[in-house]
Order: sequence, then structure tokens, then C-alpha cells
Amino acid sequence: VCSSDLLTLAWIKDRLEDAQSMGKTVIGMMHHGLVEHYNYQQMVDPGYVIDNWETVSNELIDAGLKLILTGHYHATDITKREHDGKFVFDVETGSTVNYPCTYRMLTIDGNEYSFAPQNTTSLMGGDFDDFARLFMSDHLNLYFANLLHSNFGIDEASAAALAPLFTPAAMAHFAGDEAMPADVLGQISMLNSVDPSGML
Repeated sequence: VCSSDLLTLAWIKDRLEDAQSMGKTVIGMMHHGLVEHYNYQQMVDPGYVIDNWETVSNELIDAGLKLILTGHYHATDITKREHDGKFVFDVETGSTVNYPCTYRMLTIDGNEYSFAPQNTTSLMGGDFDDFARLFMSDHLNLYFANLLHSNFGIDEASAAALAPLFTPAAMAHFAGDEAMPADVLGQISMLNSVDPSGML
């Protein structure tokens, strides 16, 4: 961790302390995720969550941060991290550049917060929704093939064959609907049973 990161963190914690002393609620915002949105995200798909995220998020939780808006992963997903009886919600928002092309509306009513994803594909008319879904699916197939080959050493042919099995789960995550269909759950179960040593 470089000294400028430590200075920035100290400054943020001071502002949180000031806010608490004035009875104000802080809503944080930053580009990268404060916490992982699925188990082993930093290992499987590095670069989307801040470095040293466990320690930093615990320090911010201790300092009183309860809500932070993030977005680098382009998924419409909310996750909660708890530490010593306190918590923070990392509210990650999708992007209009990738399917399902959403942004969020945040409504604050007293101490009540609600988030509503807004879909923009209907504004584009025609068959844009189908085009955007297919474009995202094709992109993810290539992305996972490269990830499996480059990060996990799986040969290119096997990586290309396995990649489409990851895409529906990723698309559900990006859309904010992780109630997986039965066929996707079956694929996940099948992947769990694969011996990766035979693909290296």
C-alpha cells in the first residue's frame, strides 16, 4: 500500500468521524468495488475490487460507512459485508454500454433507501434488446475463454469449449438476477465435477 493511499484512507476516516459528530449519514462513491460481490472475485477476475479490500472495508465499516456506490464491474448487484457487528452495503451499478444496459435510481425517504434499476434498451427501439444481449453473450464467451487460458492455464480448445458454460451465470449476475435457472445450476454442478488437471 503506497503512502498516498494511506493518506487518502485517513482523510476519508476523518470525514466519516466529522459526519458522525454532526449526525449526518455519508454515502460513499468510488469506481472500483469496495468488497467482493461473489466469492473469490479478486482471484478469479482480478482488478475490479480495490487492493487490500478486506482490511480497508473493515476500517471504513469501523469508521461508520454503511453505504457506498461502485460500478467498475458493470453489474447490477448489491452485497453486504459485516464486521464486528457493523456493516456496509456495496451497491454496484451496471452500465448502459453492456447488456442489460441499466442505470439505477436511488430514492431516499428519511432513513429508507431503495434502488430501482432502469433499463434503457426499450428506448433504442427495434431489436436492440436482442442485439445487446447477443453482443454481450459473444463478448463473454471470448472473455471467459481468454481468462481460462491466460489465468488458469487451460489449453485454448478446452477453454473455448468451457467458456459458454460461464456466460449465462455472468449475464444473470450483471442483470442483478442471480436466481439461476435449473439448466444453469446443472452446468455449474457439472463444472464442479470436472478434473482441471486433464485440461492443462
